[in-house]
Order: sequence, then C-alpha cells, then structure tokens
Amino acid sequence: MTYTKTKASVLAIPLFADQDFNSIKLQQSGAGIALEFNDITLAVLEHAINEILTNDSYRINMKKFNKINKDKSKQAVEEAIVWIKYVLRHSGLAQLCSECENLKCYNSLLRE
Repeated sequence: MTYTKTKASVLAIPLFADQDFNSIKLQQSGAGIALEFNDITLAVLEHAINEILTNDSYRINMKKFNKINKDKSKQAVEEAIVWIKYVLRHSGLAQLCSECENLKCYNSLLRE
C-alpha cells in the first residue's frame, strides 16, 4: 500500500485486483474514504473531498496507520530475508514439503 508512505489522507476509488480490500481497510482505519466507481456523482465526490480536507481525524489516523504499516513491513521483510537465506543454505525447501503435495485433492482432505 504505497499511499501510506505519503502520510496524506486518501480518497480511494478501487478499480481492480486487491484495491477493494485495501480501500476498505483504509476506510475502516479512518485514514481515508473509499468510493465505489459506479456510485460516484459530482455531489458525492465533492462531499468526500471536502470531508478529507476539513476533517483532521483522517490525517491523524493516516499517521497512526502509517506507523503500524511500517512496523509490520519491516518485520515482513526481515522474515522474507531469513527464509531466502534458509533456502539458499539448504538448496531448496524439499525437506519442508508435505507428503500431501503428491496426493490428489480429495485424498489430501481425507488424510489425518
């Protein structure tokens, strides 16, 4: 979510992929407003823009959201580095693969 790097409140209009999820998460955190593309009218857009510009809670919540997101990102990057180094040290992950990988879907579900 690159918008958290700006520390600015966001008016999100999701169009595809994971943008719906991200914009809902953003709105739930109080750091921005999400609008559905099909529901946008001039009045709705004008109201949303005025709300973002005049209500300081969006800016304050974006700062909180940014701080939390940065903290998680560092942990995720560090975790990824640990696993990349692990894979390189052990020439792959064959030892971690499940036996279920070679079974048909219905067999793996029946396995306990």
